[in-house]
Amino acid sequence: MLRTLTEDERSARASALADAKVREEEERRGGRLMAWWDGDGAARVLARDDRALLLERIAGPRTLAAMVAAGDDDEASRILCAVAGRLHVPRRGPPPELVPLSRWFEALAPAARSQGGLLAEADAAARDLLADPRDTVVLHGDIHHGNVLDAGARGWLAIDPKGLLGERTFDFVNILRNPDAATALAPAADEPAATSAGSAAEGAGCVMSPPPRPAPGVPGWRSKRPPAR
Repeated sequence: MLRTLTEDERSARASALADAKVREEEERRGGRLMAWWDGDGAARVLARDDRALLLERIAGPRTLAAMVAAGDDDEASRILCAVAGRLHVPRRGPPPELVPLSRWFEALAPAARSQGGLLAEADAAARDLLADPRDTVVLHGDIHHGNVLDAGARGWLAIDPKGLLGERTFDFVNILRNPDAATALAPAADEPAATSAGSAAEGAGCVMSPPPRPAPGVPGWRSKRPPAR
């Protein structure tokens, strides 16, 4: 016997379908970006179509989460920063379609208006930062300890990108909130608890000079960094 869905049930179903559609497009966008990186800093794509992606097998014995658990958070952070830096280097040929950070943060504004508090502060900070990007590059969008794997002789390689475009610091800041809250919030042993995210990033090697400019005519680089004084 069939029954009519309630308004709440219809709304929940519509929301679930919309979320699934967003995730599907996100996976497709990530697959196109993985192919564009062509194995440089990311797992190599062996085959793909619009619905599936076949990657090289990565079976190294080390994990960054285990490295952190063993007390070597700094080294894990350096590895993550090095991988992100490789991914930010411009390639020959235009990248696939990407989502700009301004669109990625769109959902924050209505939540800030309805909830206020910390979300409102976050929205104001995001608007301020997004209004003045410095080094705009292709972003992984989800760099963390579970998305960078030990590929043996090939080094550490990224998987599962979101496919974003924006200020490259976004990828590095994401590292600082992983692999878990206890690690992210713990002060460094030789620094006061009030250490800023910028200082922590610099200590881990995340604050670096801009990625090298491509040869003339090669797309993929746009810098708005002011000249040194």
